[in-house]
Amino acid sequence: MWRYIGYDWIKPSFIDPKFNFPFIGFGWLSPLPGAGMYMLFFLLGVLAVLIAIGLWYRISMALFFVAFSYIFLLDRTYYLNHFYLLCLLSFLMIFIPAHRDLSLDSRNNPNLRSTQAPAWALWLLRFQIALPYCFGGVAKINNDWLFRLEPIGTWLKASTDFPVIGAWLGTDSAAYLFSWSGMLFDLAIVPLLLWPRTRKAAFAATLMFHLMNARLFQIGIFPWFMICATTLYFAPDWPRHTRFWPKPDQKAVKKARLRRTRKGAKATAPVAVIAPASELSPQRWQIVAGLLAAYLAFQIIMPLRQLLYPGNPSWTNEGHMFSWRMKLTRKIGDVRFLMTDPDTKQEWEIDPRTLIGQRQSTALTDPQIIHQFAHLLHHEYREQGRERVEVRVEANLNLNSSPPRALIDPQVDLAAEPRNLWHKPWIYLQDEAPLMKRTSSEPEAAKEKAVDQ
Repeated sequence: MWRYIGYDWIKPSFIDPKFNFPFIGFGWLSPLPGAGMYMLFFLLGVLAVLIAIGLWYRISMALFFVAFSYIFLLDRTYYLNHFYLLCLLSFLMIFIPAHRDLSLDSRNNPNLRSTQAPAWALWLLRFQIALPYCFGGVAKINNDWLFRLEPIGTWLKASTDFPVIGAWLGTDSAAYLFSWSGMLFDLAIVPLLLWPRTRKAAFAATLMFHLMNARLFQIGIFPWFMICATTLYFAPDWPRHTRFWPKPDQKAVKKARLRRTRKGAKATAPVAVIAPASELSPQRWQIVAGLLAAYLAFQIIMPLRQLLYPGNPSWTNEGHMFSWRMKLTRKIGDVRFLMTDPDTKQEWEIDPRTLIGQRQSTALTDPQIIHQFAHLLHHEYREQGRERVEVRVEANLNLNSSPPRALIDPQVDLAAEPRNLWHKPWIYLQDEAPLMKRTSSEPEAAKEKAVDQ
């Protein structure tokens, strides 16, 4: 919230653009008028502080989830995987008793205090954090990432200003190392963190991985957030009675107990005063277990829906969102919106940059957003009295430095095509798309940074 307010990203993102691109089913959402969006971001910052100190935790967490999800659903062109992750985690934390200790709530209400939490709460958070790693690793098992070294190779070549190793980052050996190690890291890190014998090395690898990403790529808070979230895989009593890095006095206590045992004294474990954890009745536990099972199933099925669509989701973008497909796509080229009024036979072209923001324009390489923009244009002209305006699109794009191809059938009036979740036959599959002449003057090694899509 501080970044959005401090860098004044709110106005160009939510106030200046003429159109916003809400997700299907949320077309009724629109930005708050006047200074409303500024006030909303300020409110979210206040709620974040209240959550951190554990004051009015439940209501603060619920309000944060609603407000942050509203911003997330307001415009799909700003979709980021870690924003989606924050929505999910803020929803789960409404029900997790994170305020029972080390919080102002527990200080103000001693009856609330407890040093225990139900095991399902910890494992649910661990599961949610594991999903981006696991599905992200599986998504990297593809020809572009592992063998063509794209788009990671292009991004590394644009990072030669990196201290010490900058010149080496532009080589194929660096691209191979980053692509293969990134895939293996995502697939292996969760099991390695769960196993106590490998936890220290795994956490060190996590620090190195995310700090390198923070320096190389423009992915916002994601590296720092995941470093903090990784501590969920430490022993449950961390950091109060840390088992991750034992303290010297703990070792001394163990030696003292051993000496007493050898002398015949019975070694006793230290006694901790712990408030009894609340227990659910069998009937309520069945309800909780059913809700947990439904949530877990949804989180697994949602990323797998991409298998229901034909073609490469990095090209068609069908099933791409909500699937943890991170840093896999670099799509550039030319997109032209050609308007036709069949009543007057008039034809003209629209420049999207005059109507939407810069980030929104960048997202117009996604066929779903192109389709939505065609509907927005059609609605705009209907309000001006042109009832039958047709919208056709010529999209000539490169995916991961591959030869430019046509993305959309230019003969189809996209304004007449329904918006739904089914496969769109007017999207050319990558292998079937007509090859086009290169029209962009941008070199292959584009001077850009990776954006977590």
